[in-house]
Amino acid sequence: EQYSYENSIGSTYFVLVVRNNSDKTVSIRANTVAKDGNGNIVGAADGSEEPVGAGQEVCLLHGFFDISDIADFEYTLYASECRYSDSAVQDLSYTQNMTENGAVFQVTNNGREPVEFVEGRALFFSGGRLVYSDSTYFTDDDSELKSGNTISKQLEPYVDFDSVQFYLTGRRQTW
Repeated sequence: EQYSYENSIGSTYFVLVVRNNSDKTVSIRANTVAKDGNGNIVGAADGSEEPVGAGQEVCLLHGFFDISDIADFEYTLYASECRYSDSAVQDLSYTQNMTENGAVFQVTNNGREPVEFVEGRALFFSGGRLVYSDSTYFTDDDSELKSGNTISKQLEPYVDFDSVQFYLTGRRQTW
């Protein structure tokens, strides 16, 4: 799936939701160009996410700063086997509660080991159209979410929205 939105100061964001359909843990990278209505390239951006476990969905965000009125995006996806870390998303669960100004997310590590660099990305929609995205880390001072712990964060889009999609990443080193 792909989405885009322009913020109030004239920057455009392009979001790709990608599923790892392989049976391996991979690193996914997307190279994207933005085009105007005449087909001219007006911007380029890279985005990557790792590790992405088998069957896991991730959200890649590309920012085109001070570029508005983008007519089209073209992207190329690259995937390579991840050798130094494993996805730990399977050990994480979350709850999502809508508030008047945003959403509160509570992420829990249900596994036996800490999960490093747990990040959540929220996509805020209005009428099925992406209107804002934001992300935050659910970690302690060691950049981990320890076994059995829950960390709560609130994200506020400052725009009207009616639904939210949420994506988590987190890893464990393999070396």
